[in-house]
Amino acid sequence: MGFEPAPPPARPGPAAGRAAGMRIVALTTTHTTAELAADMVVRGLSAVSAQVEAAGVTIRTAGRD
Repeated sequence: MGFEPAPPPARPGPAAGRAAGMRIVALTTTHTTAELAADMVVRGLSAVSAQVEAAGVTIRTAGRD
């Protein structure tokens, strides 16, 4: 899971994260949803929670854009 605050080319992170097999969560703290190419877009990190379980990690979101 990769978290990105800005779209490319300002931040090459989303492409690098995808190349590594990650899913990308973008934050609308500085850019609009339309500007962000991600698997999921949220308002900020406070909208994301992670639960570690025996089978892996479950990511939950609230306040999706």
